[in-house]
Amino acid sequence: MKVLALTPNTATMATTRYRLAQYDPICRAHGIDLEIRPFLDETTERILYHSGHNLSKLAGLAAAARRRITTTLSGLDADLVYVMREACLMGLPWVETSLAALAGKPMIYDLDDPIWLSYRSPTYGRLVMLAKIPGKANFLMRMADRIIAGSDFVAAHARQYNKQVTVVPTVVDTDRFRPKSTIGSNVPSNDGPNDRSNNRSNDRSRHESHKKAGPVTLGWIGSHSTTPFMDRIIDALDEAARQVSFRLVVVGASHPFHARHFEVDNRSWNLDREIADFQNLDIGLYPMEPSIWCMGKSGLKAVQYGAVGIPTIASPIGAVNRVLEQDRTGLLVGTPIQWRDAVVRLVSDPDLRAEMGAAARKRIVERYSLGAWAPRWVSILQTTRHSARSHW
Repeated sequence: MKVLALTPNTATMATTRYRLAQYDPICRAHGIDLEIRPFLDETTERILYHSGHNLSKLAGLAAAARRRITTTLSGLDADLVYVMREACLMGLPWVETSLAALAGKPMIYDLDDPIWLSYRSPTYGRLVMLAKIPGKANFLMRMADRIIAGSDFVAAHARQYNKQVTVVPTVVDTDRFRPKSTIGSNVPSNDGPNDRSNNRSNDRSRHESHKKAGPVTLGWIGSHSTTPFMDRIIDALDEAARQVSFRLVVVGASHPFHARHFEVDNRSWNLDREIADFQNLDIGLYPMEPSIWCMGKSGLKAVQYGAVGIPTIASPIGAVNRVLEQDRTGLLVGTPIQWRDAVVRLVSDPDLRAEMGAAARKRIVERYSLGAWAPRWVSILQTTRHSARSHW
């Protein structure tokens, strides 16, 4: 079985990496040839979301369009077309229409964010929304043989256009995302059945690691587009630092953060360092805003924090309410005072951090891991191959 997967971005971007690329070994084991063809190349991708380099951007986008023509022709022998968000970053859905409607290939449409919403790009303003063609996502929902939605919120919208909708959360490989204290040791990673002795052992190990590591480390790992969410809580963190001592690691923000009462380590995002950045944290931060866009997010950061065995403090918005269990795997907070108090509570109580971290790890392994979802994801591919319908 050959699956042609069309994505806007390379596997450097989280959407392609977690919703497609990490399934490739499982696909091969089931005799599925998953051919991932991104629209952008890595060079254009690196500069596209930053100011400047306009000529290089235009050249890169022109080359991407030419590659899409070749990809469309080569995809005529595919058994299934898998579209992640959109085949091209701009313009009409001519690639999807050519392969699905004209060539009769069954199509899966995967969207992990509410990309049908109008938004203002941090780099290009609202002009980019016109180039992306408003309404294209809804058109593709109608056309698809099956929709894979990253959250219940996205699924509810998709069902207005297509009844064949399946929710598949964005998950992680928990053999790779694992607590730092279990790497190269015999300490249980809390992957198996509910074994209280194992849980206590793991809790003690994480407690010891907290005591030996010096200051408690809070962390936020995000991107240029989610940086404003971190801006919303930085003052609350500063207030918390008046009561307890900690340091903050910020990865991938669009600008550096500074505070009066605690140390901030600002870092650029790096794929080679991604898992280590998570593993070196004691508490994960996941602020969001009460917007429709955030309601549709799949909660990936809470999954990643939990997978490495640390508690999360998060805004109670969208899918994160399902990923986290309040007071068991993390803390859901809304107001600045609640953010301050949650930080003080977890920083001052290493036993609570260890207990919550162990519970979070167990929950992610059972409900949001690659191992838990891969069989269902492969089954969707296999069944959709034989269920093509009219695309008009």
